[in-house]
Amino acid sequence: MSSNDRPTAVVTCMDARLDAAGFLDSWPAPVLHIVRNAGARVTPDVLRSVAVSCALGTKRIVVI
Repeated sequence: MSSNDRPTAVVTCMDARLDAAGFLDSWPAPVLHIVRNAGARVTPDVLRSVAVSCALGTKRIVVI
């Protein structure tokens, strides 16, 4: 697996109008783990989701 094939975790707001994969020019998005949250806060739930993503091989985290 090359470094470009490694998953990227994206933390973004839950607004459905926001296209995180489009912003990152990665559609279809087989290597994006998109974590959507409300309130523009990184909560313990978001941190757990990102931790699981890292356990699955994520090497980059992007916050939008």
